Amino acid sequence: EGLIDDIKVWEKLPNSLAYLSGINWVEPLGIPSSGFRIEWAQTGKRVYTQRQFVNTYVQNGESLGHWVGPDSENLYIELSHKVAKGLSLQLAYELERHGEINILTPFVQETGWSIMKPPSGIVEARNYIRIMPAWQVTDRLELSARYSYWLTSNSGSVSGAGRKDDESQVSMKYHF
Repeated sequence: EGLIDDIKVWEKLPNSLAYLSGINWVEPLGIPSSGFRIEWAQTGKRVYTQRQFVNTYVQNGESLGHWVGPDSENLYIELSHKVAKGLSLQLAYELERHGEINILTPFVQETGWSIMKPPSGIVEARNYIRIMPAWQVTDRLELSARYSYWLTSNSGSVSGAGRKDDESQVSMKYHF
């Protein structure tokens, strides 16, 4: 997929472009009840932003476009496997990179034509590892959990600021 938010052909101004690509491979290498998914997203510095803030693609401080927002890159890799009847397991790795521009950064006109550049300035990078088991107990009841661990470098786009975080979630879905 590609997004052209704003493109300049005759002017020497940056374009506002975004890309998304991915592969979903069912039963990779012939392994039954398994899946492999990889996805790459990249958004330019000025994607979803406008000269007049009222025209910015935002609501309640959140981007209406791709969740990663402008000036960012995201790589997501997932392996899934149905271990037994009703029991599945997913393992995932994710790399998220954000430049200094976000959806609320005031628009500044720049010069210099480019197709796509990596995130700008001091780049905040997060490396996630996730494990997600799920159990379909009945046709109506599903229990699932998720554990995530991640390392952040240049937290908040501050050079050298790093942190380690983890998160656990447990959920129950019942279909009425």
